[in-house]
Amino acid sequence: MKTELLTNQHLIQEFMGVDKTERLIPYHSCWNNLMSVVEKIESFQDGEDGDSMRGHLYNFRIEQYFVYILDGESMDVIIEMNGDSKIDATYKAVVEFIKYYNKTNKL
Repeated sequence: MKTELLTNQHLIQEFMGVDKTERLIPYHSCWNNLMSVVEKIESFQDGEDGDSMRGHLYNFRIEQYFVYILDGESMDVIIEMNGDSKIDATYKAVVEFIKYYNKTNKL
C-alpha cells in the first residue's frame, strides 16, 4: 500500500475512533465504509442538545467526479475536490476535510 494512502487510511480511522491496532478499513475502495465517514461529518451539529434551532454544520454535494463540502449555515464551499471517479473524489474530499477539521478544532 502506498505511503500516502496508508497515512490517509490511518487519519480516517483515527477520526472515526477506530483503534490503530485494528486492521485497515478500505475507505478508499468501499462505498459502505466511506459513506459512514460522510454520515459522521454530516451529523455534526451546532448548538446544544434539545435546541430546536440546532443545525447541521456541514453538507456534502457529490456530483460525477466532483465533491463539495459546504458550510451548513452559509452554504460556502469549504472543500472542493475532483477525482478519477466518484468514490475517488469523495475519498479525497473526506481526507481534506479531516485535515481541515483537525486543524480548526485542535483535535
